[in-house]
Amino acid sequence: MDIVERYKHLNESYSRKLIHHFGTGNGFYSELNSLLFSTLFCLQNKLRLELYSKDAAFTFGNGWTEYFESFCPEFKNDYIGKRISRDYINNHRDKHICYLYKIFTRNDILNDIYWYCRSGWFEHSHFNIPELGIDGDIRQAMKIIIPIVYRFNSRYTSIINDFIRDLELPNDLISLHVRAGDKITERNLIVPQNYLEKAKLHSDCHNIFVATDDYRIFEQLRDNNPDYTFYTSTSPEDKGNDTEKFFSTSQDNIRRNLIEMFASIEIFLKSQLFVGTYSSNPGMFVGMLSDKKMVGMDFENWLIL
Repeated sequence: MDIVERYKHLNESYSRKLIHHFGTGNGFYSELNSLLFSTLFCLQNKLRLELYSKDAAFTFGNGWTEYFESFCPEFKNDYIGKRISRDYINNHRDKHICYLYKIFTRNDILNDIYWYCRSGWFEHSHFNIPELGIDGDIRQAMKIIIPIVYRFNSRYTSIINDFIRDLELPNDLISLHVRAGDKITERNLIVPQNYLEKAKLHSDCHNIFVATDDYRIFEQLRDNNPDYTFYTSTSPEDKGNDTEKFFSTSQDNIRRNLIEMFASIEIFLKSQLFVGTYSSNPGMFVGMLSDKKMVGMDFENWLIL
């Protein structure tokens, strides 16, 4: 029995459930990291994880399996599923409905654990799930959890591989993830050149892949550093992402941007060095898998924010 089947068997052996609503209106890797933490929390507390993802804006009614292989049961109750969120919101009607659901089923929901899973208590816990070979800190646990959860289906595996191949990247590569767009509302943005200067301290490689949502950043780095060869998957039309506006664009645009982001993550993981920010959700995700070859622009080490 492979580890995915072992996880499924273990998850389905628990009677009390936790319902996780995936796709509540945040960026994809923010939603993914939350799901990964919920998965680990459920294993730690012997709760059966069920996923409600039917209404996720970036899955077009197909839920989790639009892009990924199924790993846990789907929660079928649309009436309850849509009312689950990251927190108990000010909508009193939804809050009362969720309370009643919990009272009558004795199940838990994402609202109950979201902030705990973003806390220092969770970050510094020791996790012991012997059935899956987990016995260590959160990053040791995530190196086992992520390959169970984050498995592209055959269609998107092929699409992502083709996308990366068309970029014609060299094997020897440094990746930079330069935050831009609406991220200025979360934290002060870092000067793009500083990412490259940081990379120079750790590698003499001159092939640089730049992942950003603003093509002007790629142009700036390329023009100011003629002794380096730069690559990007960003389109010249991209001038900075706004998450709220993004979800109101066409399905084709949403899908194209997600494929580009999925491909970028694969490139980060295969690069000899990745320079990014631990405070970004893509950086948090990559740091859980390959922290030793990631250099943070904001913090020295991986952490939960």
